[in-house]
Amino acid sequence: MFYIFWNPLYAIAKTQGENITRVYRGSAMFLTIQWLLYPIVWLIGDTGMKVVSPFTTTVLFLIIPIVSKAGFGFFNLLKLRDLPAEDKPTPKPPHPYEPIHKFGPV
Repeated sequence: MFYIFWNPLYAIAKTQGENITRVYRGSAMFLTIQWLLYPIVWLIGDTGMKVVSPFTTTVLFLIIPIVSKAGFGFFNLLKLRDLPAEDKPTPKPPHPYEPIHKFGPV
């Protein structure tokens, strides 16, 4: 995953302009740090070097996903909101003859 974030996807972001590159770099760094916390907690916890107690390990493993998921969503929304209007992604409108739903005839 780290290779994908920091190589092909980062190369694509760099083609989108400096503002998009900056937002992408921040998001990729946020995810990289968050994902590296899991093995660090495992290493210092009771399954590894036993630096922290089993209770602390459990609490950290409960907090990290909340910060990772909700924190990343909040971080991303704030960064995307700060983009200048010309850099904001715009959804592609559906083709006029393409059905909005894919469940068959109504």
